[in-house]
Amino acid sequence: MDEPGADAVAPPPAAVGAHPVGVRASRNGAVLVVFTGITNLADGIAKVALPLVATQLTSSPALIAGVALCLSLPWLLTAMHVGVLVDRADRRRLMLVGNLLRIAAVAGLLASAATASLSIAAIYAAAVVLGVADVLALTAGAALIPDAVPPGEREQTNARITAAETVFQEFVGPPVGGLLVGLGVAVALGATAAAYVLGLLLIRLLVGSFAVPLGAAERPRVNEAIREGLRYLWSHRLLRTMNLTIAVLAGCWSAWLAIMPAFATGRGPLGLDATGYGLLISGLGAGGLVGAATTGFVNRRLGRRWALFADLVGTFTMMITPALTTNP
Repeated sequence: MDEPGADAVAPPPAAVGAHPVGVRASRNGAVLVVFTGITNLADGIAKVALPLVATQLTSSPALIAGVALCLSLPWLLTAMHVGVLVDRADRRRLMLVGNLLRIAAVAGLLASAATASLSIAAIYAAAVVLGVADVLALTAGAALIPDAVPPGEREQTNARITAAETVFQEFVGPPVGGLLVGLGVAVALGATAAAYVLGLLLIRLLVGSFAVPLGAAERPRVNEAIREGLRYLWSHRLLRTMNLTIAVLAGCWSAWLAIMPAFATGRGPLGLDATGYGLLISGLGAGGLVGAATTGFVNRRLGRRWALFADLVGTFTMMITPALTTNP
């Protein structure tokens, strides 16, 4: 999409791997950062709003925890296949598809809420679709950066994207989600859908070519490509160790966050309302911001090995705290 007032003679389409220049390059970086902020705000709202809505439909901790499971399970089941797809398809188109799936999932829940037919099954279905859409949109977005942003601007763009993810999904999204659920389920879902629609429009502002022109003869079968990637991962000691460690850590995080809505709200031990729960979870985002700001200093003072160990100890402390006290 050309800038308004651009020269009458448009430049030839960029080849894959070629980078847009000048104002177009700057626009791509800005679009990706704003897109990340808007969609991560919507993700943050959804990840708090859906479990809170579930607490209004059931008091079963297992059923409430199932919402978080449905949101995260697609990363386990589809991430490798999506990775192969991203290596072979137009990354911008995949981001568009991912956002369309997000909009469809939230619109379906909004329609159910409007007709008083909202159920746990409907929330589960929407959560699964949102999870798959996240895998698709986030993986394609990360792969798109090298073709959208010139090499000299990538580090700055990546830093801004990481900051936008942390601020909007973990720090801003949870309290906003809790507040919106307090105002009404339709309000929370409507705001989430509106943010995803805005993200869809932002993707259209990217300039350049993002297709991957591989010949059929160069493409291994999907399962073969996945096996090749797994063999490489398993043969690399550092990557293997980090992957296994992070897998355990992420599993613990997911379990903790899955049961927290039932523990912290309603008749749970903390008894918080939706707004209070959102503020409680936003503490994770505040910690994420502090961590991002102090990572370099901590690595220099402790070394990466002990910094990672300190992170594991800190995470264990955070997880065990609710078992020791019910003071919010």
